[in-house]
Amino acid sequence: MSRPTERHGMLRITFRLPIGLLLLTAALNAAADCTAAQTDASGFERWKFLLSILGYLGALGAFAVGLVQYRRADYWKRSEFLAKEMKEYFADPKVMLALTMVDWGERDIQLFEPPKPGSGSVDSGERAIDRALQCQALRPHDWPGLTPPAAATKPPSSDEMASKPPSSDMVTQKGAATSGGTGFSPEQAAIRDCYDRFLDGFERVGNYLSGKLLSVKDLKPYVGYWVNDIANTQCDAADSLWCVYLFAYIEFYSFLGVQALFRAFDHDIRIDGALVAKFVDQSANKPAALALLAHVKAAKTGVVSAAAPDAW
Repeated sequence: MSRPTERHGMLRITFRLPIGLLLLTAALNAAADCTAAQTDASGFERWKFLLSILGYLGALGAFAVGLVQYRRADYWKRSEFLAKEMKEYFADPKVMLALTMVDWGERDIQLFEPPKPGSGSVDSGERAIDRALQCQALRPHDWPGLTPPAAATKPPSSDEMASKPPSSDMVTQKGAATSGGTGFSPEQAAIRDCYDRFLDGFERVGNYLSGKLLSVKDLKPYVGYWVNDIANTQCDAADSLWCVYLFAYIEFYSFLGVQALFRAFDHDIRIDGALVAKFVDQSANKPAALALLAHVKAAKTGVVSAAAPDAW
């Protein structure tokens, strides 16, 4: 009885072992498949993440390239605009005359139009312009001093005109002193016109600068020389007094853009600043310079002074 029983047991073991092995193999295969699936899913997610990063980097690169191209195009547009603006500005005859007066303390200048052929006029329109005449022209229109002496005198005769061209203080009946305060001679009025045109251009670019439309680097090749030259304190007494009158003129007539332009080049030209004080100290007539500044300050507050010393 023992042998059949043992044989049946061996048969059961024989049959169970392959079945167990099959089940174990199936289980291991299932576990392997599950792990592989998880590995594949994890790898897929990793690739998705890497691709998303690459996508963001690509978009950022495209944005950077677009920004660089935009800035480059904007720079060229600004450069073209400024070049055109400055070309027209410096081609203006009155601006050219003003720059000549800025650069020269004394020089013969074609201040008026030359006579037409056959007009019979002997006045060439050329005048000797010095710092004294420029200061007289740049005084505020309500400045009580420096009244043109010829305003109340008899006009010169035609013979006198033929023998001697009008001087800076000579006012003819036809070209009497212009309106406004104490009045100005024709020469002084013409000088004021030139300086107004010159300062209008500086005012415009100064406002562009304040509005971040232009930079100092953009403007330096065009106006840097003139800004630094005017604000240069290494000058003689006559030029120093002229600078005081010019800066007082700018302050009195509220050329704020001009002040902003000079300030961008590190020059504070406000009349209560250290730069103007230095020009006053080394000017040809310090009392006149101080009186002028006091008059401008009073005029800005609504209180105008009653007297002023002559500038020269």
